[in-house]
Amino acid sequence: MIEYKGLETSVASKGKEVEGPKLASFWIPSLAPTAKNTVSDPSTLSVQCHASSPAHSLKLKHLVPVVFRVSTKGEKLCPSCDKPLLNSTKTSVLKRCGHAVCHRCVTNFVLATPAPVCVVCQKKTSEADVIRLESEGTGFAGAGGQMVATRYGSALQA
Repeated sequence: MIEYKGLETSVASKGKEVEGPKLASFWIPSLAPTAKNTVSDPSTLSVQCHASSPAHSLKLKHLVPVVFRVSTKGEKLCPSCDKPLLNSTKTSVLKRCGHAVCHRCVTNFVLATPAPVCVVCQKKTSEADVIRLESEGTGFAGAGGQMVATRYGSALQA
């Protein structure tokens, strides 16, 4: 006689039933464990931004629409110096008007004046209103075709 231990229900072996400790089996549907339908209590009910540490709540009234100047080719340009805004370009957004300007133009034209104003719409601004845009990752995906791959031979040769 073969004894099956550890099954949830009795198993017949050569006409005899053997009882053992209950153990779930995922391969036999009748022996599969049942899942309990439980709802976990969320720690907070507000939308959280996890891009910075620690996470902070987001509110719609605190979001700023970003206004880019777009060329005829579809490139995003700095409205002051006409340089393309790439992943490798340090870009800032002015909170009061939402204009995206390269960081060099922000320091040279916006914040260098006694009464800082936007270079596009002339709205008053301050250093606290400048939001620095950060690119994540390596930036190779949005390099704009300026990357050149070169193959070199192996460094160690026998």
